Amino acid sequence: MPLVSAQSAREILTSLYPGRKFHHMSAEELLALGLRRLGERLRAEAELHETGFISDGSVLNEWAYAAVRARIGLNPGAGIPQQLVK
Repeated sequence: MPLVSAQSAREILTSLYPGRKFHHMSAEELLALGLRRLGERLRAEAELHETGFISDGSVLNEWAYAAVRARIGLNPGAGIPQQLVK
């Protein structure tokens, strides 16, 4: 059975925003990253939907990632001033 393995956030980050670090991303950039991850996963899974596949995750992974970021902040490790600016 085929395995679907979507690109990681770090892999997408380097192509979407070369040289950028997660802790320097704005809300809009994180949203773009999340949507790109979702699109990559949907594309990869759609190619194999008729034959069946084992996935390394699901669209629920992308939703959970976004929900946690929205609840605890874009960069939970950043200082308060940086979190307020973003």
